[in-house]
Amino acid sequence: MTTYIPPEIGATSVPIPNNRRADIVAHHTAAGLMQTDTVSVIHTIKDGFVHTIFAKGSSFPADPAENDFETTLAIALPGHPDHQGDGVYIANATSGLAAIRTVANRVSAYQGESELVRAWAADQNLPVYDLPDEGGSKWTLPQYQRAQRVNRVLFALAIAGIAFTIFSGFNLTDTITRSQAAERDTEQIRRTSTAYENQLRQKLVEVTDQPALAIIGRLYALGRINPETGGTLLNFRASNGAISWVAQVPDWVSNEQIDRFGPNIDRTRIDDKKMLRLTATEEIQ
Repeated sequence: MTTYIPPEIGATSVPIPNNRRADIVAHHTAAGLMQTDTVSVIHTIKDGFVHTIFAKGSSFPADPAENDFETTLAIALPGHPDHQGDGVYIANATSGLAAIRTVANRVSAYQGESELVRAWAADQNLPVYDLPDEGGSKWTLPQYQRAQRVNRVLFALAIAGIAFTIFSGFNLTDTITRSQAAERDTEQIRRTSTAYENQLRQKLVEVTDQPALAIIGRLYALGRINPETGGTLLNFRASNGAISWVAQVPDWVSNEQIDRFGPNIDRTRIDDKKMLRLTATEEIQ
């Protein structure tokens, strides 16, 4: 085994829909958020949630499907046998440190230079666990594929419970509902994805006054709010040439992190929940 943490990782916790396999949920959530079919993941199950650390397969020094890479960051996931409870778990990464924050059965990732990660961890008011370099869990590269990238991301967002509404001359409600009701096994997902793709293409053809692909692309970008901050995208709306969205993130998330999601984002502190409410309206590019 080779200990390795890629330069860009994410972490998320999503509920397991009834009778769905946890590895499929972990893979499709990670694939949607990373916007690539080739993702390497480590996942655990605890109290009805799948907890996942993930990275792009291309960010490993060799093909993770043919090589054994591991990381002790897996200990940060609830359900791991060595998990110590809520806290910030820190491990040495390829450059600097990588950390997983675990609170109330939810996980999020943070990476950076050693001093920045240490300072961030100290601000969390949580126990800090320094992890050893050896003896971790193996990164796995599931081979489940979906034929259409848009459908895969909508599937991931739906099972993550991210609420959004799109008003851009067409309605994706049927597609989202069918994603939530998709059959449990991978083969059925492959079969139904073809129908999804045809349906979505037809709806896009009907859109003549809205740049629909730009809207969906913006939704992709905002979908990273969950793995990068542990927050939630609450609402997403496109209408009259503009996109408006609302999200909630923990109040420890820095202004620098927030600014990555776009310009002119308004912040409102929700003191009783220790959260920040983010709102923004922007022109469709």
